Amino acid sequence: MFSKLTAALFAGLALLVTACSMPAEEEALTRGLFETVRAGDLGTVYAHLPPHLRTQETHNKLQNLRTLIPQMAPTEVDTERWSLSTDLSGKTIEVRHRYTYADRALVVDTRLFTPKGGQVLIQRIEIQTVRRSDPSPPM
Repeated sequence: MFSKLTAALFAGLALLVTACSMPAEEEALTRGLFETVRAGDLGTVYAHLPPHLRTQETHNKLQNLRTLIPQMAPTEVDTERWSLSTDLSGKTIEVRHRYTYADRALVVDTRLFTPKGGQVLIQRIEIQTVRRSDPSPPM
């Protein structure tokens, strides 16, 4: 399972756009998660959730998120903000991306946590649909 997510996450690296000097690895991980959801590989996403989030409710929410994402590639992707913190337990990355399509934009908030010596865990992924001309909602 991890190899599927790793491949998808690093596939995001191919789409990498320089954004506010965010580290490339973290950019690839967060954008790769979006691409994994867009591709419909929810099993891989589900496997990287913390145990307390591996519920039917979460599975249903992931399916609903998937329906918000067009199958076509976005015309533009911007990293609007990001933060990276490291402590004794591991590393947390929080990112907001704006994916622009012909008819709308998606504002995607992601938080990933990598415990020391462990695999990436998805703590949050939220997708909001906005008009292309609208500013992003508050985080």
